[in-house]
Amino acid sequence: MQTSYQNAVYILDPDEAIRDGVRVLLDSFDIKVLTYANGRAFLQDADSAIHGCALIESQLPDLDGLTLLSRLREMGNNMPVLLLTSSPDEGLARHALESGVASVIRKPMDSEHLLRKLASILQPPPPGLAAFRT
Repeated sequence: MQTSYQNAVYILDPDEAIRDGVRVLLDSFDIKVLTYANGRAFLQDADSAIHGCALIESQLPDLDGLTLLSRLREMGNNMPVLLLTSSPDEGLARHALESGVASVIRKPMDSEHLLRKLASILQPPPPGLAAFRT
């Protein structure tokens, strides 16, 4: 399917079911999605010119999400990052927000909550998410 929305959502999660589930959800809104099982693969593709948003699991097999965020910023890329986590640790969430994460999303994810977050941070906003803008 050819998408009309120019930016992409990059999903970094070691769980294939989560990557596929979010990809299917976002595909239904005509949003380009690229998925990665680890951080190093993403960093090989990433540069300062990629646009969109990254959904990064806090515990990837090779890097933690905040280290990956730091490396992305060192490359000169300031795309918004949503940190995905199963951890109930409020300290992690606080530290993530202080480190520049746009938002922390707890797993299991609520689809509508994720869509609202994406609608508010993606620039330009995806036309398919107009109903989710706050």
